[in-house]
Amino acid sequence: MTAATPQGATRPPLFAGAQAQNVTSPDLAGLAAASCAEAGADSWLVAGATTLGQTSLVLLSNPTSVDATVNLDIFTETGRVAAPGATGIVVPAGAQKVVPLAGLAPSATAPVVHVTTTGGSVVASMQQSFEQGIDPRGVELAGVTGAPSRVQTISGVTIASLAAVTAAQSAEAVSVEFPTVRVFAPGTQDAQITIGAVGEAGTAAGNSFAQTVKAGHVAEIPLDHLKDGSFDVTVRSNVPVVAAVHPSVIGAKTRDFAWFVSSPPITDSQLVAVPPGPGARVHFANAADKDVTVKIQPASGSAIRLTVPAEGGTSASVNPGRYTLTGGDGLVVGVSFSGDGQTSSFAVSPAGPLAAPIEVYPH
Repeated sequence: MTAATPQGATRPPLFAGAQAQNVTSPDLAGLAAASCAEAGADSWLVAGATTLGQTSLVLLSNPTSVDATVNLDIFTETGRVAAPGATGIVVPAGAQKVVPLAGLAPSATAPVVHVTTTGGSVVASMQQSFEQGIDPRGVELAGVTGAPSRVQTISGVTIASLAAVTAAQSAEAVSVEFPTVRVFAPGTQDAQITIGAVGEAGTAAGNSFAQTVKAGHVAEIPLDHLKDGSFDVTVRSNVPVVAAVHPSVIGAKTRDFAWFVSSPPITDSQLVAVPPGPGARVHFANAADKDVTVKIQPASGSAIRLTVPAEGGTSASVNPGRYTLTGGDGLVVGVSFSGDGQTSSFAVSPAGPLAAPIEVYPH
């Protein structure tokens, strides 16, 4: 779904789009939601795996009128991956290319992909599916995460059926279904990080802890001592890092997983498209030291007003449709879906430079 401000508006037009797919087949099942994104020349994918039963595809879409040459720099828990086929990938104008990650980084537990382009720009995303034996364990479409920064905020991380997930763990190691934070420090200096999980209003309090992440290596850190609920996860580091959170759910008959990615704060006016899906909620994280009141205006009907507490978060249940957010300048926003054995999410990102007016000066 898409939307825009009326023609003749004084501010730049607002656009938003999103999709949700509910997959039900003998070997593939789960809920996958994603938002439309602007094309760019530099982006990060913090998601995926290529171990047994995991299938991860890098999707590269070029909406521009110029061919794009794409380079994929891949990092895993063992460091940088030497993959000659990951450079010089040509994505024709107006076309899409699908790159199987297993062909470039086989047996990777925790990959991170840095996507850079020359020529045209691309929209990058990661399609991941998990099958254990003959049983499907979920699907997800993961969008790009926030650029490397010393602070990464991930809003509305939804933890559900944690008791069942914990009971399914082995004594030897944490399984892929346990909620974890994936962190990567792309520089040459090790990252001293602190991870804090703060429960949204009305949920459990959360937890925080510190750890060192080796430079150039991807780390996955379990989110211990949490309960079912929604949390704002903040990663603070002495050097720039990228981060995302990976929770799973176990339902009565199905299982699924999601990727919650970090995103920059929105501006005062933001459009959000919510596709059909179970238990849709819009989440707000507030890193400031003052409460913020945000207005959620549907395309038709009454507005919702929320007070987002300082250094905390809150959320609202929403129906499928188009929503305009006002008063939320500086908030980090995401949309989540949660049902029995189903979960997915996408971040709400502010408009990029392409959405701004272009000033032309006489000479």
